[in-house]
Amino acid sequence: MSVSPSLVQLYFNTLKDILKNHPIVIDYIIVRERIGRLEGLIEINVELISNHQLVIFEYYKEKQVTDYRYQIVKEHGELLVRWDNTPHFPDIKTFPHHKHIQHRVVESVQPNLMEILEELTEIW
Repeated sequence: MSVSPSLVQLYFNTLKDILKNHPIVIDYIIVRERIGRLEGLIEINVELISNHQLVIFEYYKEKQVTDYRYQIVKEHGELLVRWDNTPHFPDIKTFPHHKHIQHRVVESVQPNLMEILEELTEIW
């Protein structure tokens, strides 16, 4: 008897398929992946064509991403952009969602992986 994959597994498989097929992605490594029936987390390091790295962290629970961090770093680790929902900027209209652009913090809605990759495609 085979066991059907959980919603978490199906969602994480979708993320991996997006990375496998997107033209700006060279390669990726799963740093951490924990999968339960109802919740899970994934952390992925993605090598991009621009000699930058996309670092992804998502916590998936109750059929949605509840915590996230997507950050673009240069070859030597310098942060360029980070989207996250850590609740440390309560005065921002889109709290807890925000975007770090080098040393500034601006409003942002919760993005998904495809939106991040498409935004980067437009830049590069």
